[in-house]
Amino acid sequence: MIQQYLDQNAPHTEDFQQLIQSYHLEFGVILLRDYKHLLEKYDEGNISCKDFTIHANYILQYTWEKLHTGHWKNVHICWRKLYASLKVLIVLYNLYKCNNPTPKSDDLLKEMISQLDYSLIMGYAIFDHFASKLANELHKMIRMDLIQSNEDYLYVSFELNKSHEDDVMNQVKVNLVKLDRINCPSIEMFNKLIQLSKPFIITNAINFWPAYYNQHKWTLNYWRMNFGYRLIPIEIGTKYTDDNWGQKLLTINQFIDKYFRLTNNIKGYLAQYEIFSQIPELQNDICIPDYCTVTGDLYTEVNDVIHNYDDNNMNSIEMNIWFGPNGTISPLHHDNDRANLLTQINGFKYVILYPASQTDYLYAYHEDMLCNTSRIDLDNVDFNEFPEFSKAHGFHGILSPGEMLYIPPRCWHYVRSLSASFSVNFWWNISSSLIPPWR
Repeated sequence: MIQQYLDQNAPHTEDFQQLIQSYHLEFGVILLRDYKHLLEKYDEGNISCKDFTIHANYILQYTWEKLHTGHWKNVHICWRKLYASLKVLIVLYNLYKCNNPTPKSDDLLKEMISQLDYSLIMGYAIFDHFASKLANELHKMIRMDLIQSNEDYLYVSFELNKSHEDDVMNQVKVNLVKLDRINCPSIEMFNKLIQLSKPFIITNAINFWPAYYNQHKWTLNYWRMNFGYRLIPIEIGTKYTDDNWGQKLLTINQFIDKYFRLTNNIKGYLAQYEIFSQIPELQNDICIPDYCTVTGDLYTEVNDVIHNYDDNNMNSIEMNIWFGPNGTISPLHHDNDRANLLTQINGFKYVILYPASQTDYLYAYHEDMLCNTSRIDLDNVDFNEFPEFSKAHGFHGILSPGEMLYIPPRCWHYVRSLSASFSVNFWWNISSSLIPPWR
């Protein structure tokens, strides 16, 4: 099965050569020579899988150092592509090229899936997302090894009882009004609503999403069965401003088993992660909302908005997953100058929002890394330390399954999960006339 798939889809040696040669100035003569020798061993297939991996790791170690020099955003893309190509070569040699391959056990398949995910997380989606497609094929081969849990009672629920909901909303909230709820507005109505530069909740707009209502509904077991051995980056800690906050790579199964059990007190969160580039199959379960085609330009014929929204605009939409147990918190912060739709697929979240005009009362951190984040702990406000906060006026509400929260550009927001939760947010460009001043 896998042999046939790789015969038809695996990149050729020439593809690896062309990829690396396109960055010959960045890599230099010695690295190119070592990579060429590795490709020769790959083609011959005569050495053991272990020895081939050792040879590849010589170059990988050097590449790893390059990936961790300076800020991640400043790392040249050539090093990410080189890293990805080496991981893919290791996988292909183990599964396909070696003349004396290791038996394709479940353990080997799981290890190869991890290698492919490393290539995507730390590297780059080379060869038309080949690594992601292969990881998906390998996962299908071990699905029978994934047993649906019959112990759901051991895990946190996606439900929220009415008394808890009332408690959350009825706690003393200083100068907060409830968010307006709009039932599936038309594109024209949405365009009018965003002119007000106020957050609001949209109801009944994702009822047709597979992730929301059918056999593809996003539950713990659905993710286990289809993606359980995929590797993902998890944030450890209740919120990113905590001193003990950290990150680690875990499989989805490990993440669920460790952080979703009722007995667990440490929080883990798959937060603001572009999972759809790593696991494109997940995008089949959702749809980019038509609202993300609205820029707020009143001089545009609204009926033509979607028709005129070209591929470049669509590609500029950023999508992120937010998946975690109850009690995960995104502290009060603002994002950027783009519009944001936070879509709740399963579970419940409590949100507090403040317009940009309230910035002077919200006590942002002075450090560059946290300058978009408030120092105020909204779960335990110290008015002696932050006296001006009592002047801030904002909005609050509970986001339920099937609902969307519109967050205007520069709007401060705090998000706390009240249950286990799956959310996806969409950022898109909006008219500069709708980007408010900070004060």
